[in-house]
Amino acid sequence: MEKVSLFVDGSNMFYSQRELGWHFEYNKILRHFTKGKELVNAFYYTGYDGDFGSEREDFFKALMRMGFTVRVKKIKSMWDKRANREVVKSNLDIEIVIDMFNTINLYDTAILFSGDGDFERAVELLRSRGRKVIVVAVDTMTALELRNAVGHNFINLREMQEEFEKIRSRANNNQRDYNSDNDRYDDYRDCTKEEQRDSSEADADVKAQSKKNGEKNIKDWVFVRGFNSGYSRNSSSD
Repeated sequence: MEKVSLFVDGSNMFYSQRELGWHFEYNKILRHFTKGKELVNAFYYTGYDGDFGSEREDFFKALMRMGFTVRVKKIKSMWDKRANREVVKSNLDIEIVIDMFNTINLYDTAILFSGDGDFERAVELLRSRGRKVIVVAVDTMTALELRNAVGHNFINLREMQEEFEKIRSRANNNQRDYNSDNDRYDDYRDCTKEEQRDSSEADADVKAQSKKNGEKNIKDWVFVRGFNSGYSRNSSSD
């Protein structure tokens, strides 16, 4: 069975959603890319501006319930002399590439959600080592060098609305929405009983780990488990 790993550049996907005008349902994305395959790891990378907030915590919990390992990096602010204004930056390209190569012996196919041209060389090296690489991004937001490096293994998010779009239910307005990375993340109204059970078990694991480590909230759990602990399903084979 083909083994796959997902690497999601959260910042790039946020701007992709703004460009497309619709939002992603990550549960749908996971199901699409793992149908008939074995999911080894799923990573989600995002910036941290100093305050998670309860809604963002809920978003991270939701991702972890699905099986994502969340990587968080604090946003840096700097002064742009040319623009005469402060700009913020949280570049997780290095973290993504490290995870790609640190787990390379665990998967057959790497699925990268980003259109950043900085991944060109990483994609070329992965392919030279016998790994298939699929890039998932918006066509107009994908660097030509990355398109060239990945060849025909490019999926245009503009054409995946039917498969990936989050459909919000208007019939049940008493259910809460999550807001994270300026994206609204709904409760999983279409979850099966098995998925709901998995979610409960994952939430219990979060609470157990927080209590064990003396942590007070999900922020600490994400930082400790996201950066200093093992991968979501398998440890590195290198």
